[in-house]
Amino acid sequence: MTFTRSLLLLLALGSCHAQEQTPAAPPAPPAAIRLQNHPFLDDTQLPAWSKMTPEQAQIDCTIALQRHAAIIQAIENAAEPTYENTFGLYTGNHELFQAWLRWLILVKLHDTPETRTATEKLEPLYLQASSAAFHSEKLWNTLKKVAGSDEVRTLSPARQRLIAETVNLFREEGADLPPEKKTRLAAIDQELSRLSRCFTANIIDSTKTFELSIGEENAPEATQQPTPHTGTPRRILNYGNARPTLAVTKDEQLRKTIWQALQTIATGTYDNEPLIKQILTLRRERAQLLGYPTYADMVAARTMLGTGAAAKRHICGMIDKLRSQYAAETETLRRLKADETNNPDARLEPWDQAYYIARHYEKQSKISYWALASHFPADNVLQGMFGIYSQLYGISVIECPAKAAKPGRKQTVLPGTVEVWNRHVRFFEIHDQATGKLLGSLYIDAGNRPDKRPGIWTQEIRLGSSRTPGIVCISLAHEWDDDLDHASIEQLFHEFGHALHRILYDGEETDLGCISIARDFNEFPSIINELWTWDRDILQRLCQGPLPDDAYEQILANRNLFRIGNEIFQYKMALLDLELHSRHIDDATPLDDLVKTIMEQNNVPHAELDLANLRENMHLFSNSAYAGLYFVYLWDKMLAEDAFSRFREKGLTNPETGAEFRRTILSKGNSKPAIELYRNFMGRAPKPDVLLQTLGIQPTTPHTQSAHQEP
Repeated sequence: MTFTRSLLLLLALGSCHAQEQTPAAPPAPPAAIRLQNHPFLDDTQLPAWSKMTPEQAQIDCTIALQRHAAIIQAIENAAEPTYENTFGLYTGNHELFQAWLRWLILVKLHDTPETRTATEKLEPLYLQASSAAFHSEKLWNTLKKVAGSDEVRTLSPARQRLIAETVNLFREEGADLPPEKKTRLAAIDQELSRLSRCFTANIIDSTKTFELSIGEENAPEATQQPTPHTGTPRRILNYGNARPTLAVTKDEQLRKTIWQALQTIATGTYDNEPLIKQILTLRRERAQLLGYPTYADMVAARTMLGTGAAAKRHICGMIDKLRSQYAAETETLRRLKADETNNPDARLEPWDQAYYIARHYEKQSKISYWALASHFPADNVLQGMFGIYSQLYGISVIECPAKAAKPGRKQTVLPGTVEVWNRHVRFFEIHDQATGKLLGSLYIDAGNRPDKRPGIWTQEIRLGSSRTPGIVCISLAHEWDDDLDHASIEQLFHEFGHALHRILYDGEETDLGCISIARDFNEFPSIINELWTWDRDILQRLCQGPLPDDAYEQILANRNLFRIGNEIFQYKMALLDLELHSRHIDDATPLDDLVKTIMEQNNVPHAELDLANLRENMHLFSNSAYAGLYFVYLWDKMLAEDAFSRFREKGLTNPETGAEFRRTILSKGNSKPAIELYRNFMGRAPKPDVLLQTLGIQPTTPHTQSAHQEP
């Protein structure tokens, strides 16, 4: 039975303490139910999506919760505690975990009033079960007794690691706190769970209802719709096309109108500002209950940097290194605006950036944006990507016939056909080339839908191990018949990196897979995947027909087009995240004023130009996975650039290097500390030199990784 921090992050939940209750009676034995009638519990086959309804989720989760209670009771009452009847029992049964994973993926892919209502009913039950485990003195004392016993020294390294990680998890969830602090921690976690759920719902509802009617001029043809009753053409912007319209709208006042309208997402009826302030305040209090000065320090404690202050020094140091280049890029855009508006004193505004970057591109580029994308149909890119990593890692990716079967609708699915939840979903099996073994399965859901969680993301459906093939879902924004620009190609490679990291894990202990990996290592295997997409030979494998020389040259030129601005935006967001999670939040200070104050205090250049709307930042506030940890994207980018140098040296599709990466990184999950896994592949600690050189910064002194702190 696993209750890892990662599951809580995925669910936007924390543990919630409740008063000790009499354990539920042991549930009926497994033979008393037919698994095929319980799709959230049936882990013997692929999910039966047509049976996965909110009503069935409540039935199945109730069964799983009863069985969980029986397992906790059995551990607490063990007469002679051993690994097998304590840690082995606790981590060896994943029924409740898997039920929640399936429910979570259904909610993300099929958001309806019914799924929201069911979540409101089920979430407190899950939290209560989590609380009963983390805050049971009897269970905690039993686990500590086994963890300190002589038996541990006789166990395998994997089991010793599993014990250590489980003990750390319990402590992080407040197992050592006195009763009154456990009670407060429980109240905080329950409220954080509710606030995060409300935050996400506000974004979804706000973007669904976003609509801006604008003039006939200077807008993409795709936005043209007939006016009701009259049929007169007008331009309608929705959330999906409003932001791209900024890049093609010549009229500055119209750009300003569109930009200002976008700032209203998650405001008014769906206002997230008070939720953000409450979330930040409660996270700070939670950290202090657990003995940390700030939330940023708490979440950074088990990263390579060790503290929030060390993370801030790293981020600010990079901003300083990029400052002069960023100023030059910004001045280039400002001068372009000055020239085109005949105003030498023109000021670059937030609504100007996308437009003048596009104008600069038009002036400098020989090939249009759409002409470049036409070389890369989505299916060509997908099949080419599969071929590249099949060659590198010794795998085979096989597509299987699929049939859409919406939840709650009876549908006949022929034998040999896989159920999927929407006609835009494709299904693949991943096998080991040498043995033919099924390693895992992959659903890819393309395109946006009103009931689908926005964004590009990857999530487990079933956790994998050496015994059980994992199941993963990738959600993409583009359609299958689209041509892909380079950014979309990078995104696909990135998400496939996440999928491979989960599917190629081959450890025996499921709980040591990627679901529990260190946050500052989680993005490394996905970010390194992006780097393949800049190589000529790799792009040719993704291309429809020969890739012209001028097209490839244009792709490389585009990579450096205002590249520092894109980089420094990420560093600014990381700094803002750290600061927000390191200070007291005053309810009376408007959120936008707080952001300005933080940027001014840190002397951040041109902060007003490119800070995203925090009210729709799901990374930071829909769950706590990256809260206080946004810097890990940048840290993992440094790791990726450094490690990719080994592939460059040996050949980007060299199977020996790929096999070593699979063996030392992708297959290991959280079986060892992240820094040890990295050293096993590179033969040394990470260095920032390659990243600095890529950004046009020459290291002034030889670098070694001195900021690392063992978790």
